Amino acid sequence: MDIKEIEKRFFCGKVEAVFYNSKTFMRRMKALYLVAGIYFLWMVMQSFYWDHRVEYLLGVLFCLWRLVRQDEVMCVVAEKGIVVRQRYVTWKSFWEEQLSPSKRLIFLAYNQNFFLSADGKVIHMGNPATGNVVTIPVALQFLNKKDRQLLKQHINRRQENQDIS
Repeated sequence: MDIKEIEKRFFCGKVEAVFYNSKTFMRRMKALYLVAGIYFLWMVMQSFYWDHRVEYLLGVLFCLWRLVRQDEVMCVVAEKGIVVRQRYVTWKSFWEEQLSPSKRLIFLAYNQNFFLSADGKVIHMGNPATGNVVTIPVALQFLNKKDRQLLKQHINRRQENQDIS
C-alpha cells in the first residue's frame, strides 16, 4: 500500500516518517526465499508427475511473492497517529495477510493511551494501573534498534502533547 493511500484510508494527516524492517533482515529473508525458490524450480524440472510439478510450482510462486513483499512498510508515523502492521497469529490471518496485506494495517491515534513493548512484538493499549490493558500483536520486532527507539520517542513526544483520556 502506498503512502498516499494510507493517508486517504486512515485520515491520519500528513505522513512524517516511514519505518521498514532492518536491511539485514530483509537481505537474509530475500536470500532464504531465493534459495527456496531455486530449490522448488529445480524440483519442478526433476519431477516426472504433473501433480508434483504443480505443488513445486506453487512453492516457486509463493517464494516469488514473498521476495516482492519484503520491502513493505511496517509502520507509518503521521500527524494524528501511527499506522502499524498487525502480526498474524493464526494460519487464517497469515493467509489473509498474504492475499490482502492492507487489511492487516491498523491506526492508533495519539490521544489513545498506548505504548510499544521493548521487543516490538506487541503494543499495549490502556492503563496498566487499572488493569485495563489490551495487547495487540504487531510486526515491528524486525525493525533495527535505532528505528524502534525513534518510534518510541516519537510516540512518547506526541502523546505528551495530546490530551490522553
